[in-house]
Amino acid sequence: MDIIRVEKLRKEYKVPEIREGIKGSLKDLFHRKYNSVTAVNDISFSISKGEIVGYIGPNGAGKTTTVKLLSGILAPSSGHINILGNDPFKHRIKNAFNVGMVMGSQSKLLWNLPVIETFNLFGAIYEVKKDVLKERIKKFSEILGVEHLLYKQARTFSLGERTRCNFLLALIHNPPILFLDEPTIGMDIAVKFRIRDFLKEIRETYGTTIILTSHDIADIEDTATRMMIIDEGKLIFDGSPVKFQQTFSLDEIVVRIKFKSSIKGKNIFSVLNDIKNISLEEEGEFFVSLKIKKEVPIFDVLTKCNRVAEIGNILISEEPISQIVRRIYEKN
Repeated sequence: MDIIRVEKLRKEYKVPEIREGIKGSLKDLFHRKYNSVTAVNDISFSISKGEIVGYIGPNGAGKTTTVKLLSGILAPSSGHINILGNDPFKHRIKNAFNVGMVMGSQSKLLWNLPVIETFNLFGAIYEVKKDVLKERIKKFSEILGVEHLLYKQARTFSLGERTRCNFLLALIHNPPILFLDEPTIGMDIAVKFRIRDFLKEIRETYGTTIILTSHDIADIEDTATRMMIIDEGKLIFDGSPVKFQQTFSLDEIVVRIKFKSSIKGKNIFSVLNDIKNISLEEEGEFFVSLKIKKEVPIFDVLTKCNRVAEIGNILISEEPISQIVRRIYEKN
């Protein structure tokens, strides 16, 4: 069941053109010129219940603008958004009960109060029953590892502690949809793993639909069931991580072969000289890494290598998603 539907969504901004010098400033005062910038350019998609969508793209691609449009913070220039039957901008109060939002660079915590007071306040705003609220705070604080922070002032928290508490705050009303914009920015690796595990758990437990933007591709690789790539406001890919790898990866694989005995002084390529499209990537005393075109029969390569020395282990790997994304960004 589609709980988010977007049709030909477009968002344009008018950006003032600032002229140089005093004369330019005076002209701008009476005759300001504006340029039109398209942040989101006629994109369409639908998202089903329980999906974790990795929404990625280079800086300025339109990711945050899309999230703000879906959450009702911004009104679209044209197009339509339907979230659980509501237009998020026209029905902002209804939409607020259906979505939670975490932006890594911002915090909703009340700065000088113990964080439990913020949770209680938002629980009252979202009309959560007291016993349900208490149980929800207890459960989520244990999963996120913030039980010891509940009675401390938010201003004393580190960035990672604030973000984890913001996660709890966004889920205080158990929304069916969660928007995350760079939620793990500035966090250490241990906290990132905890957040990723938390996202997978709430999806499995509650069927929460999650839209995640992140420049840390490991966040996407570890959690996303679907990837969407936006560039210059246009949607250039929408599909599973496996489909993404198949579509954009180079037509090569890396085969790492570990031998049971030393191959020092032995020429691996002497037995592979009749097979084309193979190149050496790395070589050691007991291993060799070969870069091989996908059309090359791997069995033939392994059979020939086994003549040099007995093979112990084999690792075959395609180009990782992070490297593919980096290559796409660099092209653009």
